[in-house]
Amino acid sequence: MAVAGIVLIVALVYVGDTVWLRIRMARNPNSATDSVRVDIVYQIPQKGNKAEYVPQESQMQSCVRSLFPHMGDQPCWYLRRHTQQQVNF
Repeated sequence: MAVAGIVLIVALVYVGDTVWLRIRMARNPNSATDSVRVDIVYQIPQKGNKAEYVPQESQMQSCVRSLFPHMGDQPCWYLRRHTQQQVNF
């Protein structure tokens, strides 16, 4: 019963977050999104369980100002704390 209550609360917060984001986008689309500079590093596997790390140029990545990811973008609060991203090949 407690698990169902927690799931219901999380679902309500997610729906509220989505509605609030849609309202902000309808009023002013620029107020709901932002951009964060992200450093990308490619990890290329080598022989002997070794890896080569190849840094790439920094890129601007779009994000949404919300609690949860929406529309394929990460939340800005999360992306600002994870500015280095590793791409595994």
